[in-house]
Amino acid sequence: MYEDQAPHSSRQNQIYLWTPTQQTGYHQNISPPPAPRLKPIPLPPTPYENPRLHPLLTYAVRPKIAYNLQTSSLLAHPPYARSRWTYEPATSQPTPFMTLKCTMLPGDISVFPSHYQYVTIRDVLSAVSDAYQGAVPAHAREKETRSVPNSLCHDSTVLSTCFMWAGISDQIEPGVWLLHIEELY
Repeated sequence: MYEDQAPHSSRQNQIYLWTPTQQTGYHQNISPPPAPRLKPIPLPPTPYENPRLHPLLTYAVRPKIAYNLQTSSLLAHPPYARSRWTYEPATSQPTPFMTLKCTMLPGDISVFPSHYQYVTIRDVLSAVSDAYQGAVPAHAREKETRSVPNSLCHDSTVLSTCFMWAGISDQIEPGVWLLHIEELY
């Protein structure tokens, strides 16, 4: 534009600067649109269900997992072969923590996840194994397991005592489960 030419409109050549003002901190012409006044809609209630144990972990007269506590938890096996059964969640609603109580072991057994964000069957078996190993003196474990392989604990001719996994029964209080260990002679 030249000096002798007048602008067509004063608004046409106006430049708006986005600079803070002392009153509001931003230019007064700029403000977000008003939010609509909506009433909140309540969500339907969701029923809380207690988590259920994995069927392999449940207490039974004939446990579904054969496991001599004097051996490594890696030697535990179910009656049927599934490739990744130990990595299945220990409960129907995967949980990040479990507590087990057992009358044969001192204190509570805390079970935390090792590889996933939830407790697996392997985590439960490992925690029980660790609790047993910590409760029974090393010399007693060595004497008990010296000549008693896992498969022979069911043989009545073996005189040594075996402590076998028997399973977990329902919760005795929220988040606390009862562990059963069978003593076989």
